[in-house]
Amino acid sequence: VAANTPEVIECQRVTGEDCYVMKIVFRSIDDLEGLIDRFTPFGQTTTSIVNATPVPQRGIPIDDPNGSPRRASSDS
Repeated sequence: VAANTPEVIECQRVTGEDCYVMKIVFRSIDDLEGLIDRFTPFGQTTTSIVNATPVPQRGIPIDDPNGSPRRASSDS
C-alpha cells in the first residue's frame, strides 16, 4: 500500500515496537485522516507530526583520501 501511495515519500522497515516508519506529506488534517484510514486495516497506527527539524538530513562522515573529513551525500 505504501509503495502505491503518492503521499508516502519515504518508508522504512524498523526493529522494535513499530514495524514501519513512513514520512508522508499532506495538505490538511482531513487528508492525513484519510491516509491513516487506508493503513488501519493492516494494524494499529501511531501518528507524530514534526514541528521542527533542528538537524536536517545530512550525509555520513567519510574520510577523504587526502585526510580531510567530508560527508557523503545522501544521494550516493
